[in-house]
Amino acid sequence: MKVGRPTKMTKELITALNEVAEEALYCTDEDLVFLLNEKLSENQQITIDTFRSYKNGRNQKDNELITEFIHVIKKVLIQEKNNLLKLVKKGDNGWQSKSWILERKFDEWNLKRISDIKIDNVPDIVFKNASNTYEIDKNGNTVLND
Repeated sequence: MKVGRPTKMTKELITALNEVAEEALYCTDEDLVFLLNEKLSENQQITIDTFRSYKNGRNQKDNELITEFIHVIKKVLIQEKNNLLKLVKKGDNGWQSKSWILERKFDEWNLKRISDIKIDNVPDIVFKNASNTYEIDKNGNTVLND
């Protein structure tokens, strides 16, 4: 029988996470851990590494509370993303800073990263007009073919 210290993935942690989720607006993982630990007793407090392992579903696969923990985290991230998108769409002063946060926190909104993705195994593109044939190679260079 495996014996070790008791898990910190408890109902108390989930309750504290739900409370923090209602109050938090834009938080890093470190911010969330700080706010969580303020609500937990000293022996229930977690480290940033523990938080991240829970968030990624590691080390607690047998604990039924991990699903609830991950659900709350995803819900918070979706709310945060929606709030940022509403502010960007509204277009008031400072919308650019909200856009900046979106691009850095949510990969799917990071246009720089998306545009820097290299495309392999894509054939060169060839197009013709009335008098010339042009080719665009994989590097985006246009070449006139005679």
